[in-house]
Amino acid sequence: MRQLLEFSRRREAAFRNIEVLPLLEKVIGLLEHKIAEKNVRIELKADKALPSISADADQLQQVFLNLLLNSLQALPYGGRINISAATVSDRNGVVNDKPSGLCIEFEDNGAGISPEHIGQVFDPFFTTKDIGEGTGLGLSVSYGIVKDHGGEIHVESQPGSCTRFSILLPIANQEDAAWERRAALR
Repeated sequence: MRQLLEFSRRREAAFRNIEVLPLLEKVIGLLEHKIAEKNVRIELKADKALPSISADADQLQQVFLNLLLNSLQALPYGGRINISAATVSDRNGVVNDKPSGLCIEFEDNGAGISPEHIGQVFDPFFTTKDIGEGTGLGLSVSYGIVKDHGGEIHVESQPGSCTRFSILLPIANQEDAAWERRAALR
């Protein structure tokens, strides 16, 4: 019910500079009981010097929770989830000798997503879970949040082997952000 309400009345994002690594660690901590219950091994790989990004921490937390919960539900007892965060360059290379984006990936060794369903995973109300197990809104809400942040989210999967969700978020140029704030005040 909560996801349905969030889907129908998404609030406007409250952007501020945030650090992604502590947010990922917080999400893992929030789900520690479910992780232990299924004896899942979580590996978090992230550069300690990741740049901050302009984002709504609560909304990104929701995205990370949705992805981690989906992985946990897809895994058998004793599965594995790899979470990584790293800077990346855009297709044209670096901008002003600086990385242009932050890539966050969630990869599990669960059942995978069948080829006929992969194109529907971000559709509202699409789910392959049993009745009462899911609403089909988590990934749709996550997709909207990532798009609202100027980012992209993609999924790759090999049935019976693994699923990887990749989120690419822009790294805000602090000089551009300061200029935009000054221009808005005029």
